[in-house]
Amino acid sequence: MKRALLPIPAAQSSEAFRYGPISGAYQQLTDRIANGKTWQSEPCADRTMMPNRIQALGEQARFSPAALAMWTDEARALFVTETIIKLTEANAHQLVATPAPEECHAYDIVIEGENHHVTLRADEFYRRGGGPARVQIWEHRIDGTTSSVLQLISRRGNYVIILSLSPNGRIRLADYRDIVTRAEDHAATVLRQDEGSRT
Repeated sequence: MKRALLPIPAAQSSEAFRYGPISGAYQQLTDRIANGKTWQSEPCADRTMMPNRIQALGEQARFSPAALAMWTDEARALFVTETIIKLTEANAHQLVATPAPEECHAYDIVIEGENHHVTLRADEFYRRGGGPARVQIWEHRIDGTTSSVLQLISRRGNYVIILSLSPNGRIRLADYRDIVTRAEDHAATVLRQDEGSRT
């Protein structure tokens, strides 16, 4: 699955952030990233943030095989987090098909001592290339500063591609479409080749 992640471009400076690609059980990967940190439990965060949503699917989902990478696209001033996880058909369908609950379109949570007011700005379901996908835009307001996270949840068979894009400022629509398209197409091609080599 690591090969199915977007290739990380060559670093443009020593300041570029990179983590991974790594693979293993999903729970192990998220534990490595959290590195012992914990966050306040909040009902809407539990129902909308991806690690919490996967945990809610049960033990089988938490320990499903996965791959993850985090990196900076310096040319676009964009922080990229990509995860690919292999789930049961029912869990993969649920993860992509379920919209954010209406009562959780705006809520407050404390993360690492900072008060976040979180608002859902868009939640759209579509099909592309034979696979269902959902795009959500979440806005975080922290002490007067507003930032956005664009999240793609795309399914290819039992695999789910989760792509989170955090721009430093406003992202151009063309850049967003480009990276989303490349992530979906690259993952679909590699996963299809991998499945074909096993048959």
